[in-house]
Amino acid sequence: AGVRENDISWDTVQLPAATALYLAAGKADWLGGRFVEAKWDLGEVERDWKEKIIAKNALVSKLSVP
Repeated sequence: AGVRENDISWDTVQLPAATALYLAAGKADWLGGRFVEAKWDLGEVERDWKEKIIAKNALVSKLSVP
């Protein structure tokens, strides 16, 4: 049995486009090099999480070379 169409949540193109514009406008330069999810409220992330993310260098993927 496959996935029924009603079981899938589709986002509009406006969501990732708005996220890209927000990031490109320089409003969140502190997020550079970090994982960002388009579904996040970036205003809330900045307000509630910015200090914690920066302090712990969170949301960063690192390549480890032996």
